[in-house]
Amino acid sequence: MFVKKLLLIISLCFSIQVYSQVDTAKLNRAYDRLMKDTASHAFQMEFFMAFPVTFMQYYQTYMSPGPNYNVAEKHVSAFRKLTAVPKASYCDRLIRLSIAGKWDADAVNDLKRLIHEYTVKNPETVLDCLSKYSRGYQLRFWQFYWTSLNATHEYLDEYNKLRTIIFPVSPEQTGIMDIAFEFAWKEIFTPDVIF
Repeated sequence: MFVKKLLLIISLCFSIQVYSQVDTAKLNRAYDRLMKDTASHAFQMEFFMAFPVTFMQYYQTYMSPGPNYNVAEKHVSAFRKLTAVPKASYCDRLIRLSIAGKWDADAVNDLKRLIHEYTVKNPETVLDCLSKYSRGYQLRFWQFYWTSLNATHEYLDEYNKLRTIIFPVSPEQTGIMDIAFEFAWKEIFTPDVIF
């Protein structure tokens, strides 16, 4: 009985964190401190911890009218340069930001570019992080990854390159990526995804 109650409390705490809003004042303070000393390990970690964790938080922070409505590009650019954050934590954050994501506007495009750049440079790290998620969440990650308003040959080239790298490591994860690519690239636009 005690274990069930403990698991319920942990689950509720996780749900509150996932659906809670980002403290934009804290995020902006962390960004300002980071801009004063971009090499500071402490300032990088402070900004990382203040940055949105889920797509819902990202959307509420950068897409809803408010203090951060026009700063997504600057914040994503700063997030891109966080070298002090452990690779697994950084990758996991990118995956969590993409699950339930929808292609909507420039702020989301900034995030998608970052995720694409990171995945192309670190495909094995992304596979390792993705392996900790259910196949459904993996599919949702790749769906967000491949969905685009303007599907281009660049995505096709990237898909072929990633497939060549990923297949020898994990045929199962390659299959999940294949399904997402088939249904997302040139096929769907997801403005009505509920997140």
